[in-house]
Amino acid sequence: EEGSGIVEEGSGIVEEGSGIVAEGSGTVAEDSGIVGDEAPVGVLSPDAVRLAGTATNKEAAIAEVGELLVKVGAVEPGYVDSMLARERSVSTYMGNLLAIPHGTNAAQDLIRRSAIAVVRYPDGIDWNGNSAQFVVGIAGADDQHVRILSGIAGIFLDPPSVASLTAATSVAEVMAIFAPVDEGL
Repeated sequence: EEGSGIVEEGSGIVEEGSGIVAEGSGTVAEDSGIVGDEAPVGVLSPDAVRLAGTATNKEAAIAEVGELLVKVGAVEPGYVDSMLARERSVSTYMGNLLAIPHGTNAAQDLIRRSAIAVVRYPDGIDWNGNSAQFVVGIAGADDQHVRILSGIAGIFLDPPSVASLTAATSVAEVMAIFAPVDEGL
């Protein structure tokens, strides 16, 4: 029905004024709550979680988490270079096993949408003499960057949450622990 906001599943048809966005567009219509089939529901999609990263140093870890942000369509590939540039100017290690690499302010135009990617390194990555077991890549569009950081900080300031992340055996468990990040947006 026209204007109903309902489309047959899989049709890919968008009725004018329906509030539904075309499949794969990666955008959300205002107040619709409905996104294309390929767009994640929140800032963390299952494809942006890796339970055991393969990097062996911080530069490779930044590249690994950055490539996940590219893979989910949140950033342009050049954003990963900006993440590495920020790390060269200031460490993104935050303590409590966490590093939060993110791009420079000049790279804001390379962000398509706000997103995070989470890579766990069970043996830790040397981050300027500290051990980072969790590398959370951040792409904050518009003014969402600070709210995303705040949500992540809340998780890592809570010892039971960190213990749960350390023990997690599934992507779903990690997604559930990071759910408060979306709630803060």
